[in-house]
Amino acid sequence: MGNMTDVVFWSQSGHDPTSVAVVAEDAAAVAGCGIAGAALMATQHFGSSVFDAAGSIAVGGLLGTTAMYLINSNRLLLLGR
Repeated sequence: MGNMTDVVFWSQSGHDPTSVAVVAEDAAAVAGCGIAGAALMATQHFGSSVFDAAGSIAVGGLLGTTAMYLINSNRLLLLGR
């Protein structure tokens, strides 16, 4: 649990905004691939395309959330807060 606290502190400290952006984007990409893979496996297993559609919506939400986080953190940096 100590390592997770360090990562959260590092991402919120804002000392290196480029690295925070890269880590956030990469984490979203890896999580998105996991969601997409799970949705495809569920679609194949159950034979229903509902899981594929739900996975697409979940990936879109994940990417949108990541974008909002990056927009807000960059806005705060530009305003000097």
